[in-house]
Amino acid sequence: MNRREFNAGMLAAPLLEFLASTARAQSSSGARPKVGMLIHNDMILLDLVGPLTVFNIMQAELYLVSRTMQPVIPDVQVPITPSVTFDNSPKAFDVLFVPGASKARWTQ
Repeated sequence: MNRREFNAGMLAAPLLEFLASTARAQSSSGARPKVGMLIHNDMILLDLVGPLTVFNIMQAELYLVSRTMQPVIPDVQVPITPSVTFDNSPKAFDVLFVPGASKARWTQ
């Protein structure tokens, strides 16, 4: 087993437990978890798309949240349009997710 396989295993186990517990909670309550994904310029698109896929598989209510409804431009220059703004988003989320940003973003 190399370092990457070990790290992937260490990350996968808690994620699988989270997914399983959420699925159990959903089946008993019928409520879908609300997930707010805070999108911003210079974010790393892969950091958004990977978790977005997992939350979509979980059938969560997904909200792409931004300051305005203007498309944001991530690291790969593909515009992403928010679904809600800070003002019209749900007031509470079960999960608030913030994708990472490129190093250039943090040094400005």
